[in-house]
Amino acid sequence: MPSKTLCSTLFSGAALLCLLNSAAFAENRAANISITRYNSTVDKATLQTARKIIVQAIANGTVDTFVVYSPRLNGSNKVGVGMSVCAEAGFHATQNKFKAFLKKLDSMHVKDGVVLNTRMVKNCTIENETTFKNSKGKIKVFVATRGNYQYLLDIGGKLYFPDVVPDSLKLDGQSVIFSGNSLIDNSDVYKPASNDAPIFDFNAQNIHITHMSVK
Repeated sequence: MPSKTLCSTLFSGAALLCLLNSAAFAENRAANISITRYNSTVDKATLQTARKIIVQAIANGTVDTFVVYSPRLNGSNKVGVGMSVCAEAGFHATQNKFKAFLKKLDSMHVKDGVVLNTRMVKNCTIENETTFKNSKGKIKVFVATRGNYQYLLDIGGKLYFPDVVPDSLKLDGQSVIFSGNSLIDNSDVYKPASNDAPIFDFNAQNIHITHMSVK
């Protein structure tokens, strides 16, 4: 039964909607949060403001699980990734309280070119690290903005974000043989908006490449 903080009564006309909202919150009690700037660095003021909001949420019990994907030791730490984290709602946190926390992040004033993205997920997870040796894959090309591309690696249907792709292999659908290891963090993949500015599309797990050649 939902708590009184979420529903004042189960006998009102809004009871069903309340139950549905509570169930949705039970399924998605966390949010992936990323602050990025395509091909450039995120300003320190934006990162400091975001950190303060997150620390306050942890202090007041809105968040009790917090995972840092980037920047971190032995992570990809790519240029343009100012922050990539996951925050999970506290055990006693209400849906409204957690949403207010995310709204506070979303309402931050950021400089032109900085992309702040919050996306609800079931819970905070850490990707498994996998070692690849002479494995097969395909290069997939994604347009970030006019004249700028991102090169991903399709391994068995899952897209990874490699830290390096040789220029000669930057062809969509190019079959490759590679060695390396996946990392626990992710990078944002962009797509062009109507004004051609890069906007967030989806996340892809990072992978460190030690060797890559034509299949």
